[in-house]
Amino acid sequence: MSAKETYNQLMNDAEMIALATETTAGHTPNVRFVFFMHYADQPNTLYFGTAGSAEKVAELTANPTISFETAPVNFQTVRVTGAHCEQVSDRSTFFKAMDAKYPSFSRFTPEDRENMNVYAATFNEALVGEEKLSF
Repeated sequence: MSAKETYNQLMNDAEMIALATETTAGHTPNVRFVFFMHYADQPNTLYFGTAGSAEKVAELTANPTISFETAPVNFQTVRVTGAHCEQVSDRSTFFKAMDAKYPSFSRFTPEDRENMNVYAATFNEALVGEEKLSF
C-alpha cells in the first residue's frame, strides 16, 4: 500500500488524535486526546471540536499552530507538526459527520453544540510511518 493510501486509511479509521497545543504561559506543550473528522476531498485538513470554555480555545487563540498524531491503527499512525488552526463558522457539516462516525457524539445536547468551537487544522506535510507525504 502506498503512503497516500495508508494515510487515507489511517485518517478514516483512527478514532482520536493526540492534539498538542502550546500553553498560554508559553512554550510548554499541552497534549490531550480529541475526536476528529477528516474528509477525503480535503486531504490536508482535519476538523475537531471543543467546548468554547475549554483551555485549548485560549491556547489556540494565542498560538494557532498545533501538532498531532493519530491513535494507532494496526500499529501505524499519521504524525503532523506545524498545522495551522482556524475556527470554522459553519459547524453543521461537522456535527452531522461526527454523529455518523461516533455514536457517543449524540450525547452533546443542542446547547452543548451551540457552545462548541470547531476548528480546521491545515498542514502541508504528514509523516506516515517513516514516509513523508506532501500536499
